[in-house]
Amino acid sequence: MDGCQWVVSGKIGGMLNPLLYIDAGAVAFILFAALIVAAFATIPVILSIIIFRWLSRRGYRKIAIIVLLAFCSFIVYNIYTAVFPTDDFYYDEFRTVTLKPIPKSAVIVKKTASYPDFHGDYTSVSLIKLSKQDYRKLLNEIKADKRLHKGEIIGSFELDEIAGKELEGKVTDVFNRTIPNESDHYLTIMFLKDAQSIVVNVSVT
Repeated sequence: MDGCQWVVSGKIGGMLNPLLYIDAGAVAFILFAALIVAAFATIPVILSIIIFRWLSRRGYRKIAIIVLLAFCSFIVYNIYTAVFPTDDFYYDEFRTVTLKPIPKSAVIVKKTASYPDFHGDYTSVSLIKLSKQDYRKLLNEIKADKRLHKGEIIGSFELDEIAGKELEGKVTDVFNRTIPNESDHYLTIMFLKDAQSIVVNVSVT
């Protein structure tokens, strides 16, 4: 892999040891976040019940049911997207790494993101497929962009989950972008040999 270095720690028999990723702080944060979500969810639930009763007493039961369902759908949607981010989240991660808009042909094939801990540390990885034209255009733009430089692949549990051994021998170019005064931000984009696939990796440690 020219100009690239595979950097991984904590591997056992070629696979990342999941025990190394059991972080008591992260577990505590998830529990704390769940309590916060529950607390915030309680407010609209109480409001929806009050409105439901108020409308029902005035003979608008059907409207009251619609309002209640709307509130419940809103809560469920927000909780779901907090746990499982939408494609828009990963498109934003692409923009964070490349400082460019996502190509119109982009289709997310695989994606994953860890839960942020108390310090806001997290890792997100997405495997994105582009048209061959958009792939070439993006690669040429990034090669000419001095804000990004030839770099290395930073291994992680999330990267193994999304790409795993598929990346070995299939990455042609790796670029990193650094953020001034934020040395704990690792921003990486990888271009694969099929001339269509890229992997976007954001890691805040």
